Amino acid sequence: MNSRRFIGPPITLSPFRCSSKRQVAPRLPSKANSDGSIDLYIQKDNPGSDKESNWLPAPAGKFILMLRMYWPNESDPSILDGTWTISPVKKVA
Repeated sequence: MNSRRFIGPPITLSPFRCSSKRQVAPRLPSKANSDGSIDLYIQKDNPGSDKESNWLPAPAGKFILMLRMYWPNESDPSILDGTWTISPVKKVA
């Protein structure tokens, strides 16, 4: 029996897609503020060791920020009935 393996051309992936840190989830460590809120740093450069746990690497220049939600809770607070809303994104220069 003659077997052959077909290997396609090399694929170049963005380092941001390959990054193991590209999501925010309750199971991942993050640093909360004194009021319980969490500041996220979505930027190309590391914001520093004290903020690194809340850093999501982003490409230089323009990019699209997306929020993926699975079926949310139907009881309060819920995005379904408006008792929970997404906090606004604030660009800091």
